[in-house]
Amino acid sequence: MVRPVVAWRSIESFKRMPPDNFKRTSRIILAIEVALYCFIVMAIILMLYM
Repeated sequence: MVRPVVAWRSIESFKRMPPDNFKRTSRIILAIEVALYCFIVMAIILMLYM
């Protein structure tokens, strides 16, 4: 459960950036973080059921 903490810290660090950069990068970063989180959750579920 280290990944969500790292993801949260990266999002918090991006919130401190200027607004014009935040609007562009935040959507990309959030999309990557959500995709990684879903992938990890699916991998854990698959490992539990295998």
